[in-house]
Amino acid sequence: MDRQYNIGVIGATGITGQKIVQALCVRGYSVLIGGRDHKALQRMSSVFGDACVAQPVDLTSRESLLDFLQRVPVVIQCVGPFVRWGLPIVDAAIEAKTHVVDISGEQAYALACMQNFHTLALDAGVCIVNGAAVEGGVADALATQICKNRKLRPRNITVLTKMRGVLPSPASIASFAGVLHGPMWDLRGGILQEKEFGYRQERCRGPEGKRRRGLWIPGIETILISRHLPARNVGSFFDVSGFPRVLLAKFAARLLHDSPERVIEILAKLMPRWLPVGAPSFSITVTVEGDLETTPGKCASRSETLVGLDPYVATARIAMTVAEHLCQKGEAESHGIVSPAMVVSAEALVAAALS
Repeated sequence: MDRQYNIGVIGATGITGQKIVQALCVRGYSVLIGGRDHKALQRMSSVFGDACVAQPVDLTSRESLLDFLQRVPVVIQCVGPFVRWGLPIVDAAIEAKTHVVDISGEQAYALACMQNFHTLALDAGVCIVNGAAVEGGVADALATQICKNRKLRPRNITVLTKMRGVLPSPASIASFAGVLHGPMWDLRGGILQEKEFGYRQERCRGPEGKRRRGLWIPGIETILISRHLPARNVGSFFDVSGFPRVLLAKFAARLLHDSPERVIEILAKLMPRWLPVGAPSFSITVTVEGDLETTPGKCASRSETLVGLDPYVATARIAMTVAEHLCQKGEAESHGIVSPAMVVSAEALVAAALS
């Protein structure tokens, strides 16, 4: 693709967007940054110099989206909630023949992309990569890596995500609230089944080998993994023991007219067991149960874990790795609505998350 800039970033002024833009500029790419806050975009552009050009984008205007997307071969989409803002961007990107890499964690968005745009993207030769973020990207990579290295034909895949010390951004909170209130799906018997209730308590084996209770919240990794691995059952378990308390502390900060970080810091000192905070950290464990390709009739179970992942840094690195691959290749090897591990090797995604 012959375009004016190497890579575009929509939602560039957010926490993750800023990290992506900074890393791309350091690597020598010409970056077109877009968003709704014109002044914030101009400030970012002035910081990063000639390599970074700002262009305001009206997400409600197809003409504005097309004007932005037609200037770049690949765009990294960081604007959530994705069910609201992501679908119009995907629609416009297909017309502009621009590849999209999004950092969504929303099942409903990923399913809507597949149902509404997969055939259109295939026909246009466009690659739409869902879930190039810490949860979906890492889970997709680990599941793929286990199946490949251990020579497993997967039957059951379980993902455990454990979150500690994270101070969620307003966009993350909005996306998470939408996930809890909207429909959810598990893969059971090879069929995506909508859950009757938003979430429920289950037991799941954690990275320490202990069994625990927590929220069984199907994540986007269920959708991503089922796109290319032939497992019959895929489920995800999200340990959110610290998340509601952080939200409560943020609400208290609003009532006290103080900063959320300060209130959280005070509560953490007074009640360290109740509110364990610190540097943002994710740990993700993927367990694959299946048949050994080397020994017919023999079953095996394998797990791999990544710990200490900064959610914002890891997401930025994963999204950037996928976008760089599409930018350097020129033409995507995979078209349509795809998962990160269908575009970039599992080893490269894991390395990006750990870098």
